[in-house]
Amino acid sequence: TAAYDLGQLTQEPIQLTGSIVHRDELDFYRFETNKADRYKAFELSFKEIGENLRPSFTVYDEDGNERDNKTASAKGANVTEVVRSMGGVFFVEVGQWLSEYGAYTMTLTDLGEDDAFEPNETRDEAYDLGDLSSGDIVVEASIVQRDEVDFYRFDTAGAPGQISVTID
Repeated sequence: TAAYDLGQLTQEPIQLTGSIVHRDELDFYRFETNKADRYKAFELSFKEIGENLRPSFTVYDEDGNERDNKTASAKGANVTEVVRSMGGVFFVEVGQWLSEYGAYTMTLTDLGEDDAFEPNETRDEAYDLGDLSSGDIVVEASIVQRDEVDFYRFDTAGAPGQISVTID
């Protein structure tokens, strides 16, 4: 099945309305994001879901590798997911999960580049800020996803007195 080409994802969101007419139907879409020097993110959301449809989607990269997938919690429920990448060509497969048919509105939004410290979502990936003995260290970072965490590592051995961390 050929994917419907949505073109280049820019700062302006791409929105379309589709529908699943029968249980075995899958809709396929193709889009591109600019290549980046660091991780960037895009948001894929499904809203205005038909009351009989429980939408499910999978995102693939240009090599056919699954990058992400999500299923709505119930029939008629909205579903949103943020996907990180270094840019490129992506495909979205839309279907249903244990439901019937219905319409949906899909919106793709470019969330821009992550901060320069990514990836740092685990203790093993913690960004090393170095030795605090040289004075203040200012980190300008961002949280893109609701459930995202950022880890940082630093050495306090040479730092005299108290140490404080401020987040605003």
